[in-house]
Amino acid sequence: MSELRYIANDIPDEQLDQTALASLFPHQEAKGKSHVEAEPSPISNSYVAGVDPLNELQESSVRMALNLPLAAVTGPPGTGKSAVVRNIMLNMALRNRSVLFASKNHRALDAVELPLNKLSDNGPLVVRSARQDWTARQPLHKILQELLNRPFADDSSEFEGQLGRLASALEARELNRADLEVIIKQKDERENVVDKKEQVKTRIPMMWRSDLAGQKIQALIGSRSEKELRSLFAVGLSSGLKKWLFRFFASAKYKKADALCSSISEAFNNPDKSIWDACRRWSEYVQYERELADIDQQLKTLPDRNELNEAGRECRSQVGTYLTKCIDQLARGALVINDEERRGLSALRSALQTFGQTRLNSAFLEQSASIQKLFPLWASTSQSMKST
Repeated sequence: MSELRYIANDIPDEQLDQTALASLFPHQEAKGKSHVEAEPSPISNSYVAGVDPLNELQESSVRMALNLPLAAVTGPPGTGKSAVVRNIMLNMALRNRSVLFASKNHRALDAVELPLNKLSDNGPLVVRSARQDWTARQPLHKILQELLNRPFADDSSEFEGQLGRLASALEARELNRADLEVIIKQKDERENVVDKKEQVKTRIPMMWRSDLAGQKIQALIGSRSEKELRSLFAVGLSSGLKKWLFRFFASAKYKKADALCSSISEAFNNPDKSIWDACRRWSEYVQYERELADIDQQLKTLPDRNELNEAGRECRSQVGTYLTKCIDQLARGALVINDEERRGLSALRSALQTFGQTRLNSAFLEQSASIQKLFPLWASTSQSMKST
């Protein structure tokens, strides 16, 4: 709570409006606004490029973070929250957006920063401004000096090309997933109908369960549904006052029901009452057979599942290849800055070399947008952020 009060009371609204915290700390003038819009990316926010094997819930969490101003992901230890954070950070960077990952403990930072920085040999993806090991600690102005001494790219066309190819591979992967989901859904539906069909057959009275009896019954009842047969049998087998009422007030239906019941009785030589239940069950059975035929016909029009699985493996391989290339480009500083930003960062470099920590605060704020553009991923402890 003390940190939230510090942000709400001590940081100017204008400065908060330039960050993702704008959705948490809105004010009247900025109502409805969010953080500064990033440059458009060829990668849709519906697609997740994963550097970890993500399950459905984890991928959904990453997608939620990409599309909403505020997202909360919870879970007990070992459920993959760190993997979700790693993928959120990387997917944000691929979309020209900067990320600050903050935690109260260094173990959480290690679980996110170390795996991400092992993804490329071209340099660290994540800038970490605080470490538990005091021998490895560096003040922020030293970290900035090292970052600014790295060469900046003059042309981002190669990176943009890799992003475009990654976006195409992700789109192909999603289309492949959608086709597979249709097949899986149809297969599941088919299995469900088969189970229902077998259950219905077990409820057919034993003396009428043979295929020969079933064929004879089907020829008599035609395509009538179980519900329709139930209604007709209720009329045709009625007696006493009910029979008189049906004959007087529903003569057409009574004649139809009486004719059906008579034909069944004659065909099976006045069978016992179980025949009527058998007729209704065989009607259900035939209905499920028709549903199976329709599903099988639909499955014939769909792509072969083995071919889709093979295409899916190829799509995932392409996503992995292009993602690795994009990560290498990001680690090399592929995001290009303009001449004005370059001059500002050169001035910042000179100021840090000359004045060190004393010049840090004002110089860093002046060039923070350019620094975030070149180095979009940061990790720090909450205490280190506050002191900085």
